[in-house]
Amino acid sequence: MAPPLSKRKLTISDDDDPSGFVPFSAYRQLHDHVGTLTNIISDLRNALLSSSAKSVIDKVSSLVPAIPTIPVLPEPQFLPPLPLSTVPGTASLTTTTIPIPSNTQASSLSPTPPTPFDIAMKAATILEKSKRAVLERFPDDPNDPNQDQSQLNFLTKLAETHGLPKPSRIHRHPCKSKFRPLKIQFISSDDRDTFIRGYNSIKNSDSTIKSIDPKPRIRRDLTSEELLKLRESRKHVYNENVKLERLS
Repeated sequence: MAPPLSKRKLTISDDDDPSGFVPFSAYRQLHDHVGTLTNIISDLRNALLSSSAKSVIDKVSSLVPAIPTIPVLPEPQFLPPLPLSTVPGTASLTTTTIPIPSNTQASSLSPTPPTPFDIAMKAATILEKSKRAVLERFPDDPNDPNQDQSQLNFLTKLAETHGLPKPSRIHRHPCKSKFRPLKIQFISSDDRDTFIRGYNSIKNSDSTIKSIDPKPRIRRDLTSEELLKLRESRKHVYNENVKLERLS
């Protein structure tokens, strides 16, 4: 007669770990936070699509799809507790009450959602940046009260000479740099892009630009995150060039 089969020992997987559960109030807090972020992105997308140039609209439409509204989170459904007396071997066990944070406590930890005014201001800033170029290392004299007007005239004449869109206004970005960045505003993002491409194509041939030392460079106006990435990449390129010079 064959020996009886041995029973497999009970194992507990990671999925069965009770520490992986969270209070419903914490899940509700996460759900509300994601809903707030979803609404912000949706409002910004709609603002850009309704008041931007065609190139911006096309780019936003391709990068940011329409975001559906997150459904309302229903209240949790609790099963009635199973009496301990009906479970074998649990007659001597006592129940332990685990405190769960209330919805009021959880909601007090969530960030204050932005107001419609905050969203509108953020959208307006993005729209303004989409029409602005930045000229770096352009001659700068903070003590010259007529500098902005004279340099606007210079850029306007440069645009007329080479058939480029003319800037509407300029201003210096306040900072401690030797050459404060010169911000150039245009009527549309298309005009801004056309001017940047045109400037880069004539900067090595136009005598008025070639005479400036160091040679100015132009880019679009960046967000804080984009500017940080640009600085990191420039620093990396500089360090690599230094290494090559030491090896040569």
